[in-house]
Amino acid sequence: MKEPFSMDPGRVVLSLQGRDQGRYFLILENRGDGFVLIADGDTRRLENPKKKKCKHLRAKPVLLDLDTLRPEGGRLQDSDMRKALENSGFAEKRSLCKGSGAKRAREDGGFTADIKGDAEDRVAQIAHEKEG
Repeated sequence: MKEPFSMDPGRVVLSLQGRDQGRYFLILENRGDGFVLIADGDTRRLENPKKKKCKHLRAKPVLLDLDTLRPEGGRLQDSDMRKALENSGFAEKRSLCKGSGAKRAREDGGFTADIKGDAEDRVAQIAHEKEG
C-alpha cells in the first residue's frame, strides 16, 4: 500500500468536502489534533485561513517551502501563494474580466443558450397558433 503524504506546512492539498471541494490549497499549519490551517490566497487568505479536518483533504506530492515563496524576503503574501499554486499547476489562472465564465457558457452552447433556444421555439409556436 502507498504511504500517504505528510500534512506538513507547505504541502499542496485538494479539498474533498465542503463548499471549497475541488480547490487546491497550501497547508499553513498542522494543529496536531486532526486539523490543519489552509489558504490559497484567493478565496481563503492568510488573514483568515480555513481550519479543516485532515480526512477531508487529499495531500499531493508537492511540498513547497513557505519561507522561499517570497523571493525578496519578508512576509508571505496571498499573491505569493497564488503564484506558487499556479506555477505548480494546481490553480487556474485568474481572468481579469468579470463574468467570463458566463460568456464562455453561452459561446459553448451551455445552459443559457438552451434557455434562449427554448424561448424562441415557444414564441414561434405561439405565433403559429395565433395564425391558425
